[in-house]
Amino acid sequence: MKAKYLLVICSTIICWQSCKKSSNPNPALIVGTWYESKLTLSQINTVTLNRTDTTFGSGEFTQGDYFHFSAADTASVWEDGSYFTLKGKFRYTDPVEQGFFYRSYKVQGSSLILETYPFPTCMNCSSGSGNDTVKILQLDTHNLVLQEKPIDTSATYKVTTTTHYTR
Repeated sequence: MKAKYLLVICSTIICWQSCKKSSNPNPALIVGTWYESKLTLSQINTVTLNRTDTTFGSGEFTQGDYFHFSAADTASVWEDGSYFTLKGKFRYTDPVEQGFFYRSYKVQGSSLILETYPFPTCMNCSSGSGNDTVKILQLDTHNLVLQEKPIDTSATYKVTTTTHYTR
């Protein structure tokens, strides 16, 4: 009789543990190239509490819009020469593919930490390197969703960007 109860208890614990999901993504899944498929820009007016959202779907992006994470812990983000605002999509005057390189990256919990290279600010000096921290909303074998709150330049408006990528 005790053996039956022990078996039932062990089975219940095993089932419960197998259903338990981790809230942190597997860092190894980020390695590879991720193509931008959706972008949502959200702005909240902190005085009136009005919210404005603008979403750009997959038709707004090209194969030149992507994020690449190497197995050697470096990363680069590329764009095809266009940029997005709450008022729409625009092209640079001389659109060329542009890239930004990160010295390193790491997935820590639900955060993606990107270490930037020092930026030259004058001859033989630089602004030093720093970190960009982005929240990982989803990371699996086919989808990467990142959310960022850019540095605030306004006391009235707060912006959040949510970017969707697919393999």
